[in-house]
Amino acid sequence: KCKDLYDVESILQKNEVMKMHPRIITNKEDQLSFYPVNNVSGDGADSIRTAIEKVVQRESYIHERVPINWVNCLDSMLEDETKSFLDRSEVDEIAADFGVHDTDKMLSYFHALGMILYFPATEELRKIIIINPQWILDAISLVIRDRDLHPLNLDFDNVGLKDDSEQLFVHGIASRDLLEFLWKSTEQVDFLVDLMQKTLLFSVWRFNTANQESYLVPSMLSKVTSEFVDDDEDKANNHFHEKDLRWRIDFEYLPVGVFERLVGLLVTYGAKKNSLTKEPYLSRERSKIFVDHSDTYVILEVDVNCIKGRFSHAKLLQILRSSMRKIETNFISNLSYRIKVFTKKHGWHAADEIERKGIPQWQWQADSTNGITPDVSIP
Repeated sequence: KCKDLYDVESILQKNEVMKMHPRIITNKEDQLSFYPVNNVSGDGADSIRTAIEKVVQRESYIHERVPINWVNCLDSMLEDETKSFLDRSEVDEIAADFGVHDTDKMLSYFHALGMILYFPATEELRKIIIINPQWILDAISLVIRDRDLHPLNLDFDNVGLKDDSEQLFVHGIASRDLLEFLWKSTEQVDFLVDLMQKTLLFSVWRFNTANQESYLVPSMLSKVTSEFVDDDEDKANNHFHEKDLRWRIDFEYLPVGVFERLVGLLVTYGAKKNSLTKEPYLSRERSKIFVDHSDTYVILEVDVNCIKGRFSHAKLLQILRSSMRKIETNFISNLSYRIKVFTKKHGWHAADEIERKGIPQWQWQADSTNGITPDVSIP
């Protein structure tokens, strides 16, 4: 709807988004700061594709000299249009036929240009080279999807996976059995699971799985449910302990996916640290995750350009920091953010300033006026 598009444009202009991100390519033809794309019909996709091609043509790497045997090798790899990916052994054979000796360097170069997808980070990821990027998007969208907008018309009941499908689409937990059904091949499952973990879309899930291999898919978490008020001990303590330490992460702009990945990393850390760690309370907007023991935890919730919460021990600040660094490394680089903690005497300060000034932990005092109102939906 035209009016909706210009409402969005008005919001972008009001918040001076383009001034904060001057490198964004604007939609001059429609006099918009963005390129609208209809996810159902695909309308608008051609416009953004054309805009990308124009920008790419101006990039210096387009005019770089490339060894002719690399080009011939790539052409041979892409020759069979019915294939979506190649095994590494196939690629090595093709490379040898064209006299390519540094295959990794060639694959990394074509990956950087977007011609193929090659992920050398782990042994499992090195086994497959993707020559049709749409294949990986289709595979991911079988797991991460809006079931109301894009219903998955598969007979889970007939294959004994009805409960597994509900676990994924309601609670964000994907079983290995379900993934093998959705992704068909065991080899593909190994590759895709490794890729999903590397990009922080999956986290290993070790709670209530009856020894079945399962994964947390944070992007599929539902909104707060009644499970969040089932902890009697926390209800008796008004959900927030006075000893809790307050923190927040302020962003220039909070990209979609950062909160979910932070939740996944903290869940993974807690499960690795202690096999007896209590199962976390998770939702799309706020979570409580236990580390080590039931009295060591972090509470976090998402707000406008901010993730904020409390933790029960100062050592969790370092875990928070390392998790954010991992998000920068594996998801989005040059992410602009600042971690802050609250002290009764000094108010809000950047975490590194608190440590540099030597402010002791006992001065980190929680109260009910920190911008996080106690909520019965959070234990």
